[in-house]
Amino acid sequence: LSAWPSHWRRRRACPAAVAPAAVEGARQAHHIHRPARGVSADMARVAAPVAALVLLALAAPGTRVAAADDALLPDWMGKLAPVLGAQTLLDLALPITHDAMTYDLSTTVSEGGWDGSSVISWILHEFPQFTPGSWIRTEAHAQGINLTQQLDGGMRYFDFRLMYDNATTKGGAPGWRSLHFVESNGMAIDYLTTLKNWLDAHPGEVVLLWVSRHGGVCQTGDTAYPGVSTAQKQAFWAQIKQLFDGLIFDAGKNRLNETTLADMQASSQRIVLAMGDYAEFTGNDSVAMDACKMVFSGVGTDADADAVAEAREAAPVDAAAAAANGSYYEGRWAKWVADLQSAEQNMALAKAQNGIYAAWIEGDPPSDEQMLYAFLLKYIPLGTASNMAKCVALYGIAGMDDWCPPGLLDNSQLQNYYIQHAFEYAYQQGWTFPSVAANAMDAGGSIRVGGTALIDGESMPNGTARVAFADTLVASNVRRACATVSKGNAQCQPLLTMLEARRAALPVVTWNDPAHGRLPGPFPPARAAEAAAQASLEAVAVAAAASAGPVVGTDGDTTWHNCTDTASCNNLKVVVTTGGHTILNCDGSYACNSAALDCSGAPAGATCEIRCDGYWACRGMRHEVPNRIWYTNVNVNCPPADPGSSGDTCVVGCTGSYSCQLLHVLDCHPGECAVDCGGTSSCAGCTGCTPREA
Repeated sequence: LSAWPSHWRRRRACPAAVAPAAVEGARQAHHIHRPARGVSADMARVAAPVAALVLLALAAPGTRVAAADDALLPDWMGKLAPVLGAQTLLDLALPITHDAMTYDLSTTVSEGGWDGSSVISWILHEFPQFTPGSWIRTEAHAQGINLTQQLDGGMRYFDFRLMYDNATTKGGAPGWRSLHFVESNGMAIDYLTTLKNWLDAHPGEVVLLWVSRHGGVCQTGDTAYPGVSTAQKQAFWAQIKQLFDGLIFDAGKNRLNETTLADMQASSQRIVLAMGDYAEFTGNDSVAMDACKMVFSGVGTDADADAVAEAREAAPVDAAAAAANGSYYEGRWAKWVADLQSAEQNMALAKAQNGIYAAWIEGDPPSDEQMLYAFLLKYIPLGTASNMAKCVALYGIAGMDDWCPPGLLDNSQLQNYYIQHAFEYAYQQGWTFPSVAANAMDAGGSIRVGGTALIDGESMPNGTARVAFADTLVASNVRRACATVSKGNAQCQPLLTMLEARRAALPVVTWNDPAHGRLPGPFPPARAAEAAAQASLEAVAVAAAASAGPVVGTDGDTTWHNCTDTASCNNLKVVVTTGGHTILNCDGSYACNSAALDCSGAPAGATCEIRCDGYWACRGMRHEVPNRIWYTNVNVNCPPADPGSSGDTCVVGCTGSYSCQLLHVLDCHPGECAVDCGGTSSCAGCTGCTPREA
C-alpha cells in the first residue's frame, strides 16, 4: 500500500516552468473567418443583458443566488464578451477542475490505475476482492459535484482522464472510462455527451478539454495507455470527433494565440481538444492540439511538498515547534504567492508558444505516507497513537493532535482553507491571475474550505464553508481587459462593481478550529524566518546601490566572483569576454538579487557558472510601485555553442532554498547546459530551466 500513492495521485507530466526550450525536458506536463474588429453584432446583442446582470447583483448585496439561478457563471464568457471578446483564450484566467470526473468513481481499480505496474493494475482490476476499493476511492475523490454543476459554476478547463477497460472477467462491456486509480462508474463517452449537450445550450461558452490518463501530457504509446492498441485509441478519437463535430477548434487552420474569444464564439469553434499521446491517439490529426506542446503548469510541485514532508518525518515536530515554525500549509503560502506573482510573465511565455499556462494547486497531503497512516488508523487497530502522532506531525499545525485527514477531499479542503488567503492577497495586489485548478469545487463556482468533505464527510464546525473561486478569476479577467484591450469601455466599471458584489457574497473566511487544522491567521503567516527574509528583500530593494560587491579572485584559469555576504552583489552585472572558467558564487543569503552573468560575448570554449547556494539567492528584486509589486529578473546569458565541447559550458546551480525565482537562462544550448533546481522552492518562474533539469 505504501508504494501505491506516489504513482497514481500525481499529475506530474506537466512542465514545472514555462520555457522556450523543447518541452521534452519537462518533468513527469491560420485561417478563420473573423468579423470586423470592434464590437460585433453578436457582442452588441449581449450588452443589454450585461446591464441586467449588474442590476441583479447590486439589488441584493451580501446574498448569493443558487447555482441553478446564477445570472452570470453559466454563461460568463458570452455575457462578458463586450469586454473580454478581444482577448484570446490564452489571455484568460480559466477556472479549472482538477481530476474533473472523480465525483463519480467506483471501487474497481482501473487497468491503468497505477503508473508503477500495469500488471499489478490488471490484477487489482480483475480481482477486486483483494483490494480495499472503498478506501482507495476515498483517497481518489478530488471533486464532489458533477460535470454540469462544474460547468454552471464557471469551470471552462477540464482535466479529463480516461483509460480503456477490457472488462474481460466482469461480464461488462469494454470501453473507455474515466479514472483516478479506480475507474468511474460511467463511460467516458457519456460524460463527454453531457459536455456537448451543455455547450449546445450555452452558445457563448468556450471549453478547453485536456485528455490524458494520469495527466501525462508528454507520455506516449504504452506508457500513456498501457495495453491499449493504437486502433483502440483512434477509434475512440473518431467517436470524440463525431460527437463534437462542428464545435471543435481547428488547430490545423487556426492558432489559439491569434484567435480571439469573439472569433471562437462567432465561428462556434468552442471546444479546444488538448490530447495527451497526441500522435497515437489522434493519428496526428491537425484538428487537435498536442498537449505536450501546449499545456504548461506551475505552483505546488512535488519537490517542494515532499522535501518539507521528508524533513518533518526525519525529525517530527511537537505542538510547540509547530506553533513557532508554522504549519506545512503556512509554509507554502509564500510559494503560492510567489508563483501567482510571476503568472503574467509565464502566461506571456506560454502564449508565445501557442500554449496555456496554469497554476495547478491540487489537494495532496504533505506526504504520501500520510495516506498510509490514514489507512492504518481506519483498518488496523494496532499502534494507533503512534500512527496518529506520525500523521499529524506531517502537518505541523498546533492543536491538530487527533485528526488525520481520512481522504483526498479532506486534505483538499484543508489546503483550500489556506489557499483562499494567498488568492485574496494576490487579487488585492492587482496581479493577473493565470488559469487555476483546484480540488473540492463547490456550488456556484466556489471552493469548499470547511472540514466536512463533499462526499461522505463528517460534520464539523463551519464544515460547509466555501469561498468565491470562479468569480475571482472572472473578475481578474475583466480587470485585466479593462486595463488593456477594453480600456475606456463604459461597461467596465459597472461590471467590476457587480463582480465585487458577487465576491463579497462568498468572502474569505477564517475561524479557530485547530483540532481540524483551521487556524485563524494571521495571513500572511507571521513566521519569523520568512518575515525576516521579506524584510531583508525590502531593505535590499531600497538600498540596492549600497550592496556590497563581489570579492574577485583567480585560481588557474578560473575567475571567481564571490558574493558570500548577506545581500551582497545585488544588481551586479558580470560581463565575460575572455576564455577560461568564470564562476559567480552567490553563497550569501539574499545575494545576487537582480544580478546578471553575461557570457554571450565570450569566445567559444569559455565556460560560465552561477552558484546560487544562498538562502533566497539569485532572485528577482522586489520593487514597490503604485498599486503593484514587480521584480527585476536575474539573467544568465550562456556562452556561444561549442561543437567541440565535451562537458557543460553553462552551469546554473539553484541549490539554495527559494533561490533562482524569476531567473532567466538564455541561449542554453542542449548538451552544454546544466540547470540544477535542487533547492526547496527554487526556480519558481524560471525560464530556460528545463534542459537537463535535476
